[in-house]
Amino acid sequence: WSFFVSWMPKYLLKVQHVDYAHSEWMTALPMLCGGVASLIGGWLSDKIAARLGRRRFARAVFPVVGSIIAGAAIFSLQFADTPMKAVTLMCVTMGAYDFGLGAKWAAIIDVGGAHAALAAGFVNMLGNLGGNSLQPVVGAALFTHFGWGTLFVAYAVTYLLSAMMWVFIQPDTHFYREDRA
Repeated sequence: WSFFVSWMPKYLLKVQHVDYAHSEWMTALPMLCGGVASLIGGWLSDKIAARLGRRRFARAVFPVVGSIIAGAAIFSLQFADTPMKAVTLMCVTMGAYDFGLGAKWAAIIDVGGAHAALAAGFVNMLGNLGGNSLQPVVGAALFTHFGWGTLFVAYAVTYLLSAMMWVFIQPDTHFYREDRA
């Protein structure tokens, strides 16, 4: 997400040669795709959980598949030779990743149980710390010293790591011991 709100306009300018004045819709379109995909994915996750009774599957399938597709799309961005191809890949990246966003937040609520607000706040805090402290330093260093392709490879690896983390996430288990008394 941090690429889309920080480096995307610079990428469009430096690599695709689209000046800031003509890139407004290009930078907005991936966010719009992500927003729509998030709503659809969250709705589907709830429907599958209710219908199948398999909460772990319903919470994991969208983030895992979405992260893999997002990783492939952002990796491919380094080969985009037109602004339209680049924006299309960015829309696929954002849409695929956000397709699992509703299921991710639902899993946080599932794991949090009676302490869902604490769990959501903690996860959000960690994400913001990483995004706001690492992204400006690491992201800028990668594309400045090694090129945009290296930045997209790093993002692709991050998306794949995100998919793999679902091995450890158990929406049917709370992060705290319940007091039975």
